Amino acid sequence: MDDTETLDAPETRERLSPEARELRRHWLVTIGSTRWGPSWQTPMAEALSKASGREVPRPRVNQWAKGVKPLPAWATLALSKVAGELAAWAKEEAEKAGRYERQILDELGSTPLG
Repeated sequence: MDDTETLDAPETRERLSPEARELRRHWLVTIGSTRWGPSWQTPMAEALSKASGREVPRPRVNQWAKGVKPLPAWATLALSKVAGELAAWAKEEAEKAGRYERQILDELGSTPLG
């Protein structure tokens, strides 16, 4: 794929079932809102741009999120990379929480919950 192709290039258009289209939309919204909260579309556009090597404008992410346009295959592959980064971020946050819990328990002289 060369740099002259756009997000609407014919090779990016697929015939998706309504179920597949909704699954991709749901995945985009779930990953974005889980990682960045209610204002997730701008950082998702940046993350997809980085993962795909293509410029992804925030309005396009908004169109995908609303189901106005289907998430194309190339963006779905980039989203998979973003999901992997989310998993690594979640693991790091869980480790931080565990260290913090141990610090609090040490200060209280207690044992872990559960």
